[in-house]
Amino acid sequence: MDAERLWRDAEAIVQRDVDAQAREEAFEVFVAESARMRLVDRSGAVSLWLTCGAIVHGTLEDGFPIAEHLVLRGHVGDEIVVPSSAVVMLRGSLGALRPEDIPRMRERTVASWLRALWVEGAIIRILLSDGQRHSGTLGRVAADHVELIGTDESERFVIPFSSVQMWRTG
Repeated sequence: MDAERLWRDAEAIVQRDVDAQAREEAFEVFVAESARMRLVDRSGAVSLWLTCGAIVHGTLEDGFPIAEHLVLRGHVGDEIVVPSSAVVMLRGSLGALRPEDIPRMRERTVASWLRALWVEGAIIRILLSDGQRHSGTLGRVAADHVELIGTDESERFVIPFSSVQMWRTG
């Protein structure tokens, strides 16, 4: 064997060991980052299957998080808010790992989001856990429920947040 060939073989062995170590370290980082990721950290176009049987399509938003809720932009530009607990399965989304040095945005509560809609006089559509759908304007937003005014003023529904599968604006 000549010296040049021996040198190339030695370099290849060293490089293989370095590559193996780098792959091992990358895998450890991937596992640690995956352990930090929450359902609400996912991004991209998605289909959600809800416990009531409905399927919701949209693009996950990451700009204005709502605590324990997925926020989607619908295909016609409407905002869709789904409690994480209502999601049975999700398809089409990418795992979005954020750098540790970027702080997580302060999450709003669903009540504060609804109060902003109430001030605007927005129309909201609600899907309940039993499959019922209601729409109207918000009459009052309390700590754990909302008052929805239907098409005429006498049609008022009191809806606990816990019974909502999906909130939709627009």
